[in-house]
Amino acid sequence: MKTIHLFFSVLIISAFNFSCAPGDSQREDEHPSIFLVKEENRGFTSLEDFDELERDERKAAFIKKLVSDTEKDFQVPYIDPTTDVEGRSPVHLKYANVSYDMSMLVAGRLSRSAFLFLYTGEQKYRDLVMRQIEALYDTILWPMWCDQAHVNIEPHLDIRTCR
Repeated sequence: MKTIHLFFSVLIISAFNFSCAPGDSQREDEHPSIFLVKEENRGFTSLEDFDELERDERKAAFIKKLVSDTEKDFQVPYIDPTTDVEGRSPVHLKYANVSYDMSMLVAGRLSRSAFLFLYTGEQKYRDLVMRQIEALYDTILWPMWCDQAHVNIEPHLDIRTCR
């Protein structure tokens, strides 16, 4: 289980420090790239590339919405199956079920905060990501990662093992 924890944590944390040598990508000339990296690398979008994108109201609106959504994330230190947040199904909340809405909410929270940490460098976004990762691996807060409807159905899929 520690290997799975380590793998997931490294995957998320790599958003903070990802880099590769120029030319490592076999598809270095394909665009657009969904990967955003801190420093310029061929085949990837860098923060500088992102800043040079259309400096118009669409980009400003995107960043404003991202910051606004992330500010809502700061209302709770982390999400666990018992957390009542916008977008959480009342039925799944009642039974603390780790359903699709939980996966979506946690993944959105992590990706928004990781992007804003990379983009702004503000530690508060990194701290939010780390609190959420720590909560995910707390066996008291998250005793089970599998949707209750699928716990006895093979293959056993859950958000922790990604199988």
